[in-house]
Amino acid sequence: MSAPTSRLGPQGGPLPLAPALAYGALLIASVAVWIGAPQAGASAASTLSYAQSHTGQLHAEAVLVFGAALPLAIWTATIYRRLRTLVESEARPRDIVAFHTAHKFLLLAHSPVDSANLGRLLGNLKSLPRAEWLARYEEGFMRALAVAATPRKHVSVLQHVVRFFKPRLSPAEKRELDGLITDFAQGLVPLVVPITLINHYVAKFAVSYIADQLYLSPHPKELMLRNHV
Repeated sequence: MSAPTSRLGPQGGPLPLAPALAYGALLIASVAVWIGAPQAGASAASTLSYAQSHTGQLHAEAVLVFGAALPLAIWTATIYRRLRTLVESEARPRDIVAFHTAHKFLLLAHSPVDSANLGRLLGNLKSLPRAEWLARYEEGFMRALAVAATPRKHVSVLQHVVRFFKPRLSPAEKRELDGLITDFAQGLVPLVVPITLINHYVAKFAVSYIADQLYLSPHPKELMLRNHV
């Protein structure tokens, strides 16, 4: 089964590799800077004393936290930009189906419940005026992305994707792929590691239905070093 084509052009994608790497580095640095700061149960006097004697450290903490949050904010903005392009483009049904198909596994990684609701809404595409339908779709899409993607949900999506070609793998290839997914679940490798191997098999076996999934092939391709976003 081939994915529907769209007149909307290439789907944009999450952040380049450098900001993605920066997110992890800055987040770790911000935690390190905060070590030794007063905890939640500290008195007001000790907190004030700490703040007065560590103004430079607190300033650095603020900068690091902002820097760590910025890549995720930009990533969310690029997703929203694609969605707004769809809503404002007088999209035809096939454009809408293509957009939803390209984002299917991304939505599943965030919220399986909202993804299922959007799928049902897609089935009723012709039941509402197009503008009203798109407004409901936009609301549901953003509600899904507001839910955090977790390693557990990523593993579920990866296992779902693998079912498209797993019967064609050798026993050794199955063990290798299952091992990488397990390593990701345990936090030993980033998401890019199992996805890279999955993309290899998707290309090898010409699995056209999932070849253009944003989840597997973000544009630009550099943003795959992610675990939770």
